[in-house]
Amino acid sequence: MSLRRIDLRFALPHEVRRAAAIGLEDWSAGLEEAGVALSADSDLDMAVAPVDRANEVLGLGARAVVLEGRGGARKLRSAGYATSRYLPLPTIEAPDLLLPLEHGEPIRYALTTWRPAETWPKQVRNRALAALARLAPDPRPLQALGLREAGPPATLAAAARYEVPADAGWFLTLGQGDNLTRAVFHVFAPGSRSPGWVVKTARVPGYDEPFVKDEAGLALVEAAAGVALRHAPRLLGRLEVDGRHASVESAAVGERLSTLLARDRGRGGQAFADVTAWVSDLGSQTATSGDLDEEVGRLEREVLPSWNAPPSLLSSLGALPAVLQHNDLGTWNAVWAAPGEFTVLDWESARGNGLPLWDLLYFSVDALGLLDGARTAEQRADHAVRLLRGELPASQTLFETIQRYVSELAIPAESVGPLATLCWLHHGLSHLKRAETLGAEAQVPPAERIAPIWLDDPLLGPGWDRWRG
Repeated sequence: MSLRRIDLRFALPHEVRRAAAIGLEDWSAGLEEAGVALSADSDLDMAVAPVDRANEVLGLGARAVVLEGRGGARKLRSAGYATSRYLPLPTIEAPDLLLPLEHGEPIRYALTTWRPAETWPKQVRNRALAALARLAPDPRPLQALGLREAGPPATLAAAARYEVPADAGWFLTLGQGDNLTRAVFHVFAPGSRSPGWVVKTARVPGYDEPFVKDEAGLALVEAAAGVALRHAPRLLGRLEVDGRHASVESAAVGERLSTLLARDRGRGGQAFADVTAWVSDLGSQTATSGDLDEEVGRLEREVLPSWNAPPSLLSSLGALPAVLQHNDLGTWNAVWAAPGEFTVLDWESARGNGLPLWDLLYFSVDALGLLDGARTAEQRADHAVRLLRGELPASQTLFETIQRYVSELAIPAESVGPLATLCWLHHGLSHLKRAETLGAEAQVPPAERIAPIWLDDPLLGPGWDRWRG
């Protein structure tokens, strides 16, 4: 069960501790998983039902009522509730985007800048939807929210201490991951056409790990200054809302790189060049003869045994600089607006003394797959292996990018194969750690599927030299 199904609860001005769900089993299961007590008694924080059962749910007298389907707002107003309407995309059952239809500029930005459609006809549809959403939204099911006492979302009200306006517009991104993925408010000052803040919130109470790590990672960025700070958000503060951890950051303005690369090869190619050049600049700026012993020790203890890999992988690294490493630089963690204008997000995995090359390799493999049209996890994993083997036209782009990085940071050529091997072995374990935290099976992203193939393929592995061209 994904908690995204019930994330409209974050639009409420109060927390949800007691709720009722009539005729919507996904809501019932999601609320229970989120720790909300289900009841049909009085004193409910929220009640939910499809529109055709509005009379039943309105009879419960809850502080907030959600009706799913078209025409719900009219029924709620007739019952004396202050109303607002929401469009969940792509579907009401599994949304990753929640658009408040009364917030015009946030809708326009979300549909035409943050997440434009991949094809031209759908882009035209989204522009029309953005222009007419308040009056005539498309025929997909809506969610209508009725409040006895109107007010801003509780998380945004709490963020007022960091100068987030009480009357701000917003939209909510819900991600496509598991229940540990944070929901994110993109917040607009009144009259602004782009967001000024993002407010991240945990979906479950007590889960503070990503917020603690974000704070530590962005502190490393602040200390590095220079090119790191120019292309990263600033942490404005952390807060807690009835046990849920949250944070406020400056907003990244532009389009997510994961959608840009998939829909616009020309601008996507420019974005690829921008980010890979920045990774090289970041490595050059932060490269020191710093202590790599801690990272080498971690790899020896935690990574090599999991793959039965020999300790010689570490001893063959040679003399390397330590660099500021993002350590999760996928296309989903970058936002691009124009040549030279981009932001790298989510520094929660960052290391101050990390190994070089990892960020460049991880990002390039992910980005070139999207540029080449690989979409599903299976397609992207297969593309990654063929790319690294040198079998694709894009392999030359990858190899030239690596060659420039190796030259600029004076990395010994014989260290590249072991560095790449350690990169894929490290990332190949990430889903296992997430599953342990989640207490359930976690998704295996494309990059994490490379490691077992890498170790067995004679063209890959620690002796990998295809990158030399």
